[in-house]
Amino acid sequence: MQKFTIGNQVIEYEVKRGIVLDNQGNLETSVRSHKDRDGYVTGISTHSTHHQKVYLQGADEKPFAIDLRNWDMPALAGHELIFIWAQSPYKQNYALGYNKTMDELLEVNQPEGYFSRPAGSAGCLIVIFGFIGAVTLSFFFYDATKSEDYGWVGFILGMGVMGLLLYSVMSKLNTAKRNGQKFKEKIFQIFTENRG
Repeated sequence: MQKFTIGNQVIEYEVKRGIVLDNQGNLETSVRSHKDRDGYVTGISTHSTHHQKVYLQGADEKPFAIDLRNWDMPALAGHELIFIWAQSPYKQNYALGYNKTMDELLEVNQPEGYFSRPAGSAGCLIVIFGFIGAVTLSFFFYDATKSEDYGWVGFILGMGVMGLLLYSVMSKLNTAKRNGQKFKEKIFQIFTENRG
């Protein structure tokens, strides 16, 4: 695995390329019934997964296989394929596949949101707990002083702290968005370098 850095995060990636020897695929469908409390079937849902196994021959003349799920990558015998896999800091996978012969590019899992997921979750929690904290602080101030004015001071103080924390999270979300864009740019730079 090779590595590059975005912000303070190290991202591992791997590039595979080769000529298609064989391409096999199948469709796996699972069916699930939904029952009411009396045991009667009230609905049925299905889910299908496309499994594709592509056998390639690398530049070193050694064959290797790549297992793909839900890609539907066009790959006929003799086509040249390039794959790039990258793992984000939060163990999310991003992949890019390119059929050089057909000039067709596929991306799996858009990377832009990878850096922002933890920050976005923190923002939701800050709003919820911040409001609860502001109300609690308001009651605490009122209970300690029996003054409505101090109750409002407590509430405003709690909301101010929540605002500062929310500003911090929004700043992190903006940084995360920029890092997601840098991540994608770096992947496409790697792709361009390996496209040949």
